[in-house]
Amino acid sequence: MSLKNDSTIRTESMLEFDMCFHLEYSPDVVSFESQPQGFHYEYQGKHLPYTPDFLITHSSGQQQLLEIKPLSKTQRPDFQSKFIQKQQAAQKLNLSLILITEKQIRTGHLLNNFKLLHRYSGLHSISATQKSIINLIQTVNKIQINQIANRLNISNGEVLAGVLSWLSKGALQTVYTNEMINGNSIVSLGVSMDIEFPFTDEFQEILTTQSLPTAITNGQNTNKLTLSLDSYDEAIKKEVLRRISFIKWIKPRLKGGWTQKT
Repeated sequence: MSLKNDSTIRTESMLEFDMCFHLEYSPDVVSFESQPQGFHYEYQGKHLPYTPDFLITHSSGQQQLLEIKPLSKTQRPDFQSKFIQKQQAAQKLNLSLILITEKQIRTGHLLNNFKLLHRYSGLHSISATQKSIINLIQTVNKIQINQIANRLNISNGEVLAGVLSWLSKGALQTVYTNEMINGNSIVSLGVSMDIEFPFTDEFQEILTTQSLPTAITNGQNTNKLTLSLDSYDEAIKKEVLRRISFIKWIKPRLKGGWTQKT
C-alpha cells in the first residue's frame, strides 16, 4: 500500500517491489504509477508494444519512465537493441526512459531503512509519546534517539517506534545511507537530504563499458571494433559507432579538462 499515492501498487517482480520503497520515500517523487499506459516502438520492421514498469512525477512536474531489470538480463544483445528503440520512441513522447537494476536499488542501507519505515507508515493516530518526541526535537533541533529516551524517561524501543513513525511521515530527518537506523542515529526536523531521487540511466553505462573501451584500446583500428560488434543488432552498432565518432571528434578539442579554468 502506497500512502503517497493512496493506492495499492501492483508489481511484476521482487525487484520492482523493492523499487517502490525508493519511490515512496524519495521527497523528489510526488507520485508514481506501475505499468502505466504504454506505447509502440519499431524493431526489425515490426511495430511492437511496450509497457514501462513505472511512470514517476518529480517535484518539478517532470515525468519519467522507468524500466526495472535484473542486471543479468540487460547483457543480452536483443534486450539492448530493443531498449535503444524504446528510448527513442519515448523521446518522441517527450519522456525520458531510463534503465535501473539491482546495482542501484539494492545497494547499501537505503532499501532496508525504507522497508523499516514502511512498517510504521500505517500508524495514522498520534500517540502521547510521539507528541513528546516531536516537542523535544523542536526544542533541541537535533538529537540522538537514545538521548530522547533518556530525556523523556521512556524505553528505547518505544522511542524508536515513535521516531520511525515520524520519519515515515516526513516530519523528521536522518541519514539513511550510512547505517541501519538505531539508537545512535541523529534525528532532526525537516526532510532528509540524502534520499533525493539518485538513480541514473544504467543503459548508458552498459553501452559504454561493453563497447567503448574496445575502441579506445584499439585506437584507429576500426576493423577490430566492427568485429566485436558483429554479434549485436544493427541499431546498437550504429549507436556505438556514433558515440565513438563523437569521442574522436571532441578529444583533440579538449584543452585544460572539462572544468572552466580560473
